[in-house]
Amino acid sequence: MVQLSISSVQREDEGIYQCLASNDEGDWAQASAQLAIGAFPPHLKETFSRQVVHPGSSVSLKCLVSGTPLPHFTWTLDGFPLSPVSERYFLGQQQQTGHDDLVVAHLNITHVRVEDGGNYKCVAENPVGRVEHSANLHIYGAPYVRRMSTVVGVGGKRLELPCPVAGYPIEAITWGKDGRRLPLNGRQRLQFNGSLTIDPLDKSSDAGLYSCEARGQNGLSARQSLQLNILGNEAIVHIASTKGEMLPHIGQCYNGHMKSVCWYSLSTGIRACSGNNCGIV
Repeated sequence: MVQLSISSVQREDEGIYQCLASNDEGDWAQASAQLAIGAFPPHLKETFSRQVVHPGSSVSLKCLVSGTPLPHFTWTLDGFPLSPVSERYFLGQQQQTGHDDLVVAHLNITHVRVEDGGNYKCVAENPVGRVEHSANLHIYGAPYVRRMSTVVGVGGKRLELPCPVAGYPIEAITWGKDGRRLPLNGRQRLQFNGSLTIDPLDKSSDAGLYSCEARGQNGLSARQSLQLNILGNEAIVHIASTKGEMLPHIGQCYNGHMKSVCWYSLSTGIRACSGNNCGIV
């Protein structure tokens, strides 16, 4: 028996395959089969690059992605999700004409402001995969730091705190905790992109109020603060949203080896978890 093998099947392998067989007596036979490709994870075809522009300019960011089923897009700015509807920008996505597996997503800003600057990310997802791309948009102007939400870390783990800065050029980014400039020890490191990393987190000493300050030219600066709460190793709670006072989340209780529903308060930290052996202080 003769067979055709295709390793690492690609989209272009889809189609009708025909097999022809003959012998020395002139007899021949044929058969055909169709190879249909099912689901494919998203794959980036075109992306946007880093830009430096002046206030009032128009900016268009585009991501072209292939995938089956067609991927769905979401956008973030410095890690914060962008609403599909806004007066400041326009988000859209559409299938490419003549291509069943290509979709393009774009983010358009007609008149940019300094606070529109930051790290933009497009994320494309379908049921079998996820792909993302990000790049910085710099806008000339005084420093601007976006408001930061309460952050919850886990003791003994690594944590990175980004400083969501806009404005250009930025000469320096510094961090402080409870009025003292960081780093204070070898576990704290200031990264090139302005983030603060703490590795590992210490529940007793690292919780508190942190501030991020960005300094630009002519002595101009901007600052914002965030509260860092730290959980013990007995549980991990995944914080999926920062809106509202009391938020329900699914947590994994390591000591009880079972899932529980936890309620999280932005002002006081963990309130309670349902289920046996899932107490969190």
